[in-house]
Amino acid sequence: MKTKKIMMVLMLTIVVLFSVGNMDRAYANEAVNREYFDIFKILDYYFQWEEDCYFSYDDDYDFKDGGDRAYIENLLSTLIPSDKLERIVEIKEESDGEFGNLAAVEPVDDKGKEWLLVYDPADLNLGKEEIIRTLIHEYAHIESLNETQVRHGDINPNKGEFVISEGVVKEASYLLIFIKKFWTDDMIDKVNSLLDDEGVEIFNSHPNHFVSEYAATNFVEDFAESFAEFVMSDKKTDNTIASQKVNFFYQFKELIELREFMRKGIKRMNNEKDEINGMYSGIYDNNF
Repeated sequence: MKTKKIMMVLMLTIVVLFSVGNMDRAYANEAVNREYFDIFKILDYYFQWEEDCYFSYDDDYDFKDGGDRAYIENLLSTLIPSDKLERIVEIKEESDGEFGNLAAVEPVDDKGKEWLLVYDPADLNLGKEEIIRTLIHEYAHIESLNETQVRHGDINPNKGEFVISEGVVKEASYLLIFIKKFWTDDMIDKVNSLLDDEGVEIFNSHPNHFVSEYAATNFVEDFAESFAEFVMSDKKTDNTIASQKVNFFYQFKELIELREFMRKGIKRMNNEKDEINGMYSGIYDNNF
């Protein structure tokens, strides 16, 4: 998979370099948004054009001044209701280099009431759509793994419950209902045996079961990926397992309300300038 991505990058890099030629930076600042945006959409996050073009952004969001943190905080406060946002008590930056993990969450107490969000400033060039989707994905972990859903540190499940690394998943929790509906024992055993294979094998052997390859990593990631798709897309009308997973969340009134809040936030951001990339984001016009 990685080899294919590398080959794609090399081929598309040639296309970009041929198209851009010797365009100077002054011209790039004004024109690249429109004239070359389609090229960037094709490249997506596999390639970052740093050498031939400089994207300016407001000084308030300069990485050197800690503006990337302010950017993340602004997105979070727009996407997540204040009473739920209170669970994120700490935000910090860590980096594994470009094209690694954009963000992650973990509990900071032994009950799962308070959470840490870690983001990688090296990956904030991925674009607003990817950043928003990732933050929604990470919040789905908090929503499904907090103290109301999981008994953290407990390894002794009651009848009908389930043990994960964080503790015991409660019987009436979102995650356990999701697992029982969509994950067989064989699938769970298969994923556990794959270790760091990122679910590629189970993704390929179960077509139309997952909204993304990463979702096949395990049921916790499957839940978060499906929730992000639930927020970011319209209700599914086909009957694939992947679509059933997305529509799964519509049975919970409180999650529908959360989706509506998030989508209103995305709509407000729809035509705002992406301060990190210096582009305008109009990617959600049809859906929001």
